[in-house]
Amino acid sequence: YIIDRQQVRKITHPYLAKEEIVDVWVKQESSGNGINFYPSEYIMNHYYLRLAKRQIQLVSQIRYDGSGNRYPIFQKSYVEDAWQDVIPMTKEFDLYSEIIKYAK
Repeated sequence: YIIDRQQVRKITHPYLAKEEIVDVWVKQESSGNGINFYPSEYIMNHYYLRLAKRQIQLVSQIRYDGSGNRYPIFQKSYVEDAWQDVIPMTKEFDLYSEIIKYAK
C-alpha cells in the first residue's frame, strides 16, 4: 500500500459535528495476497478513519488499467453503520497505524 501523505486530511464527521474523521486515499499495487497486478494496473482505496474509536470504513474502490482508464469496483455514500473496528496484528491495523501518523 502507498499512502498519499499530502492528501491525508481531517474532515467533520457527517453526523457528529464535534468529531473529526480522517479522509484518505491509498494506492494498492498488489492484491494483498502476494499476487501483483499487471505492472501498470493499480487500485485506489478511499477510506475514512475514526480516530476516537479506532475504526475504519472503506468508502470506494477504483481500479485503473495500464491506459489510465478507471473502473469503479464500488462506491457508496457514507453509512454510519459501516464502521469496522480495527483489529490489532492485521494488515488493516498496520495501514491504520501508518495513516494516523500523518493525520495528527
